[in-house]
Amino acid sequence: MVAPAGVLSPASVSIPLADAAALPIVGLTAWQALFDHAELTAGQRVLINGAGGAVGGYAVQLAKNAHAHVIAAGPVRGADETIDHTATEVPSAVREPVDVVLNLAPVDPARLAGLLTVMRD
Repeated sequence: MVAPAGVLSPASVSIPLADAAALPIVGLTAWQALFDHAELTAGQRVLINGAGGAVGGYAVQLAKNAHAHVIAAGPVRGADETIDHTATEVPSAVREPVDVVLNLAPVDPARLAGLLTVMRD
């Protein structure tokens, strides 16, 4: 790969090179899910289930940067609302309908269907 030096950043010496190399993939996965597929825009409400993982953490940051209202299920900073998925069922904790549901957690089909019930009509 060839790129202008001005668009590159050195990898931190405190992070193993393999981990540093994976970071762009994680961010790109979150970006594609939110913007290329879900077409998230400013002012929309998004539920990110599994926000405590690597992709989820990036998804929260990207959605906030896009001026969306972020509801995060999982331990994460920066969301407008957080849900402790270990103490309550996620759908019952969502107070208002959302425009986008991004599921990043391993859930069975019944739980996925439950998450989708919080979508705006």
